[in-house]
Amino acid sequence: MNLLWACKSPEKATSTPGSSFIPPEVTVPAPFGRENFQLEASVVAIDPAISQDNGSVCSKAPCFAYIKVHEVGEGGPLDWKGGICKVRFAYSTSNTQALLADLQQQYPGLKKEDRFKAKAKIENMGLENWQLVIFHYDLLPRP
Repeated sequence: MNLLWACKSPEKATSTPGSSFIPPEVTVPAPFGRENFQLEASVVAIDPAISQDNGSVCSKAPCFAYIKVHEVGEGGPLDWKGGICKVRFAYSTSNTQALLADLQQQYPGLKKEDRFKAKAKIENMGLENWQLVIFHYDLLPRP
């Protein structure tokens, strides 16, 4: 089964097969700007789906989340501010200590309403298909 993970606007919310999870509607347009940028966002929902690729961390823990973008760094898509996007966390949305003990930079994991600063990368997956990948994040204190 091939799944294509992409953010396009507007995207209808559909549930993950075999799950009661209903994702929020994606509201950001296709990105224009640099491939790498920083952003500040909060978690709207974590997609509980697990990858079927047995060799990846995403087969052990959820890697996709919906985020609300609060700030976009230099070169990023400024029209994303206030929008919701589906992103892939390269090292999962879970605490990485048990999953990737050898990872030099460990991450505490994320849950709904967590706010964070991140280094993001737009990965092009074809003409109109792309995904936003978070390679590094720092949790921010709750207000």
